[in-house]
Amino acid sequence: MTETAANSAPRRIQAILMDQFGTLTDQHGSMTRLLTAEASVAAAVGCGAGSGAGVLATSLAARGHGAGATDPPFEMSRTGRDRLERVCGTVEGWIPQENVTGASGPGDIDELHLELLDELLETEEYKVIAEAWSAEKRKEICQFWHRLDAWPDTKPALDAIRKLDPPVLLATLSNGTLRLLIDVARHNELSIDAHFSGNLLQSYKPNPVMYCRASELLGFDAAAREAGKVAMFASHVEDLIAAKQQGLYTIYIRRPTEDTGRRDGVKTFAEGGQVDVIIDDMSELVKLLRIGSGRRGKEIRVRKKERNPDLPPKQKKDALDALENQGVEPCTSRTS
Repeated sequence: MTETAANSAPRRIQAILMDQFGTLTDQHGSMTRLLTAEASVAAAVGCGAGSGAGVLATSLAARGHGAGATDPPFEMSRTGRDRLERVCGTVEGWIPQENVTGASGPGDIDELHLELLDELLETEEYKVIAEAWSAEKRKEICQFWHRLDAWPDTKPALDAIRKLDPPVLLATLSNGTLRLLIDVARHNELSIDAHFSGNLLQSYKPNPVMYCRASELLGFDAAAREAGKVAMFASHVEDLIAAKQQGLYTIYIRRPTEDTGRRDGVKTFAEGGQVDVIIDDMSELVKLLRIGSGRRGKEIRVRKKERNPDLPPKQKKDALDALENQGVEPCTSRTS
């Protein structure tokens, strides 16, 4: 977390609306692993390495995982490349405009993923695998989205936030379905208080109704949003720009697979940019909230013991070491 971020730490955040796919979970990496395994099986069973299944497995493996992702080591059509990217990362990053504005369109993200997978298999590279994967198999593959893996820093950070005093509400705000959000949270054992999905709120981000309605359902009206009581946390700057327009405090996290091509250009408002705070790891979010809350509650009570001159030196050292391991900075100059 930059000095700018630390100095602009919010003082009154009571709830955080969190983008799910790409922000809390590694959607690209998870789908790459799952699709690679599935395509490799199809290639081994009957399609062969040079088939559509083999090409899909190779191209997915070549995409890699995270910042080091590379292009496939062969000529791949732009259509095939675009559709592969859309299948591997569409929940937050690619939603048809008709869904955003509330007009007709695929209202179930599972259906949308199935449509995109079908489109992918229509490309020249993957025609053979289209024969290997039946309609039922394709539906099964689209359920992979319900088993996406969280980023390594997600669960520890959410668990730490749940222990803050005063408490901070945690809710997802996503274009996925309610069932999808629940399944992913349960798969990763994430501590989340509520889920607000596109099908639940009958809209899609970046429609203003998504941010406003989710905040209202948690008990925060427009005045509360303007007062900074609700934050939006995401790895997609467009999501945060839309949230800011509705008064939410905005926290941007740089994820290696998200906002490709523009991630490094995102700046804080203090730097003339688009968001309030930028972080690189969710542990920084925990620190930000601790700063904003004044480190009240149990942590403060522990610090009072730290400042007790009668505390035995070894016990005091153990207490300080324990706090440091939790990412809490000692506050020895503070009076009771």
